[in-house]
Order: sequence, then C-alpha cells, then structure tokens
Amino acid sequence: MNNQTFQNLPLERLSSVLKEQHETFSNIDLGTPREILPEIIAGLASPKILVITGLRRVGKSTLLAQIAHNQLADNYFFVNFEDERLLNFTADQFDRLHEALISLFGDRKIFLFD
Repeated sequence: MNNQTFQNLPLERLSSVLKEQHETFSNIDLGTPREILPEIIAGLASPKILVITGLRRVGKSTLLAQIAHNQLADNYFFVNFEDERLLNFTADQFDRLHEALISLFGDRKIFLFD
C-alpha cells in the first residue's frame, strides 16, 4: 500500500481518489429505507448543517446514500474520510480538497462527508 498522506498526495492522484469514491458511493446498495429517513429529509430544507452520528457499522453510510440518491440528485460532493489515502487531512487543507472536487464535478453547495 502506498504510504502517501493527504498532505503530499499529488492533485492528479487526489482527483482520482475523489472520482473513485464518488463512483463507489453512487453505486452503493441502498438496502431497506431507514425509518428516520423522512425526518432527515424534512431537515434538509434547513440551511443548517445536518450531522448523523452513531456507532460504527450501524448503517450511517447507507442512510447517507439513501438521502443522496432520493433527494439530492447529483448535486452534492461526497468525501469518505475513512479512506486511508486521505490520511492526515486537516481543516486547513479544505481549499485544496474543494478545488479538486470543483474541477471534477463542477460547483455544488452540498457536502456529504463520511
């Protein structure tokens, strides 16, 4: 495995990682609609940040995919920070990440972070 961290990940490689993540997320099995989905969808109308928390392996990523596929069309950025290729990402590097996302997918206002 390549030991590169986000800090020294070339922009071309970062774009490749983000594109791969987007494709994987777009093709995720949506499973059974979660009971809380209607409540979350109602909260999407708010301009506030929506945070979904929970234990590991309980379905947060699937819920996020259900929200994205059912409500957001293709008008969002998706970044999975559990990807070891994004190791050591810090908030001060967000501009670099955002630029890579815009160059790949155009300007969007919704960010989905996993």
